Formats: sequence, C-alpha cells, structure tokens
Amino acid sequence: FDVVLCGDCLPDGDGLEILKQWVNQEPDLLGILMTVKNDERLKKEALDSGIKGYLVKPFGLNDLEKLLSHRV
Repeated sequence: FDVVLCGDCLPDGDGLEILKQWVNQEPDLLGILMTVKNDERLKKEALDSGIKGYLVKPFGLNDLEKLLSHRV
C-alpha cells in the first residue's frame, strides 16, 4: 500500500502500534493515524515514529487532502 489510514483504537489491537510496525517495515508508506483524541503526546509519539499524519475526528476532506498532497 502507498497510504494507510488507521484508527488508534481497534477492536483487536492498538492502531498506533500496528501503524508503527508497518511504517518501520515500509519507510515510504504514508501512514496516517486517525483518532478522537486531540492529544499532543500521542501526536508526538506518532510523528516521531515515522507516521506522517495525525487526524483528529471529525476531520474535513481538506485536512486529509493536505496530508495526501505531501505524497505527490
């Protein structure tokens, strides 16, 4: 995949940890964490681990487009 949008709370695991693993395995992956938590510590952890985007739900299409435009 070129892009993965992943929620932080999944029914079978921690989305942040899963996304970290995928980004670690595939550094060119555009990983975006979606969450309802506007938490600077969580955002910093995600971005420091190589995840390229952090979206707080609800978010607008423009927010997603901005993150995807960095891919082009």
